[in-house]
This record gives sequence, structure tokens and C-alpha cells, in this order.
Amino acid sequence: MSICGIKRNALLYSQANYPQLQCGKRLALTAGIRHGDKVLDMGCGTGEVTAILAKMVGKETPVTGVDPDQERIKLAVEQHSGVHQNITFISGDSSSQFPYFDKQYYDIHFSNFVFQWLNTDAKEKFLKTAFQILKPGGRIAIQSHEGDNATVMELAEKF
Repeated sequence: MSICGIKRNALLYSQANYPQLQCGKRLALTAGIRHGDKVLDMGCGTGEVTAILAKMVGKETPVTGVDPDQERIKLAVEQHSGVHQNITFISGDSSSQFPYFDKQYYDIHFSNFVFQWLNTDAKEKFLKTAFQILKPGGRIAIQSHEGDNATVMELAEKF
């Protein structure tokens, strides 16, 4: 696939994700994200929900968006970084190094429709990272097509 084709896929993803965006807004409200919460948006795609999170927490509070698709991250940077100075976008996954990866720094580990794409080992790493990066009392907000809270709870018991 050509470079233009890859970028085109990121653009199409961004243009077609309205239902996912609406679900992400509801998840943010349900999770109780508020002004001053430091948020890690794992699986941020092209950053539309990350931009909403950045508005919710305030322009002085850092929000980090992480996604394994480099073209989606490039598009997220182009579309949102100039508007929201508090967002950092990083290409990677829960195995990657990102700001404060090794610290209890974030208040919220946010993930909108990512978990269902992961195999069991990746789900375990995903949750381990979530617990690792959260401050005491931090919250994990996961929305998944699986709708299987038992899987999350079972894996979470390991941490």
C-alpha cells in the first residue's frame, strides 16, 4: 500500500468514526472525568475523543493519546495538537514507553472500543499497564464491544 493509501485510511477512519465518538463522549461522562484529571487515552485513533478529554480536564492538564497506527497519530497531531496544547500523541501500545509510563501519574486510563481487538496476552498487558500508570484512587474506563466485564475483572485481579 502506498503512503498516500495509508494516510487516506487514517482520514477515512477519522471521517467515519462519529458513532464511536458519541460513545466516547458518554464513556467520559460516565467515568466522571473532571477538570484537573490527567488522562491516558489508550487506542486514541485520530484523536477526536482525546480532544474532547482535553477540553474536559482543562488546558493546563496533560492528556496523552497512544495508538499503534502511526498514520492515525500523524493525523491526530495535525488536527488537534495546535488547538489543544495539553495533548501529547504517541505511536505505540501498552508495551510502549510514553510519558510517565513507569509512574503512578494518571488519574484516568481511558479506552474506547480497543479492548475487544486484543488477544488474551495483550489484554493482560493492557490492564497491567493501566494499573501501573494510575495514581492511587485512579480509574479505568474501558468501553468494549465484548460487553464482558468478567474478562476485565478476572485479569484485573492479577494486579
